[in-house]
Parts: sequence; structure tokens; C-alpha cells
Amino acid sequence: MMTKNQPRRISVNQDAAVVRALSSITLDQADKLTEIIRGVEPAWDIQTFDDYDGYLSLLLTSLIESKNEKSFSITGKAECLELWQVQGDDFTPLGSFGSIDQLSARLMGLIGG
Repeated sequence: MMTKNQPRRISVNQDAAVVRALSSITLDQADKLTEIIRGVEPAWDIQTFDDYDGYLSLLLTSLIESKNEKSFSITGKAECLELWQVQGDDFTPLGSFGSIDQLSARLMGLIGG
């Protein structure tokens, strides 16, 4: 059951779990970013993750292997996209962006596009 408000506790719903509706990155935003990244050299792999709640996130990894390889994660809401640098198990926030165009511009500066 998906709700915005806490349901009343009655015997019918006492075992129900409250799941908040998420407003994650949209498929259109993911597709636009994928199209932009595909044109960048050196090449990058883009993995899309969609969990059981429909929350979408992206992981960008370089196809050129190096011991200091950095990857990038894109998470957040459609109107507040978050860019993270990933190195091993460490996530470093790089910024929050109000549009996919703003995020793309920052990302292109980081990956050499």
C-alpha cells in the first residue's frame, strides 16, 4: 500500500507497511544522460539500477582500467539530482543539481567530455 499519510491503525491494516512514494530520476533523464555519455571518449559504461520501489539510479564506470579508477553515481529526485564520485567503497558528494543539463555539464568537466 502506498500512501502519503499515516493510515489509521485498525485491525484490518495493523500488519500493513507504509511505503512512501519516491520521485527518483526519471527514465527520460536517464536516457538523456546515457545519450550524452555515449559520445564521450574515453568510453564509459552506464549501469542503471531500479529497486523494488521504482527508485532509479545510475553508475558510470570507465572502460579503461587503472588502479586509481574513479566511478560516478547519480541518485536523487527528478528535481534534485545528486552526483557522487565513487572510489572503492568511498562515496564523495560532488553536488546537487536542479536539472539533467546542469548535472551533465558538471559531469562532462569531470570525465573529459
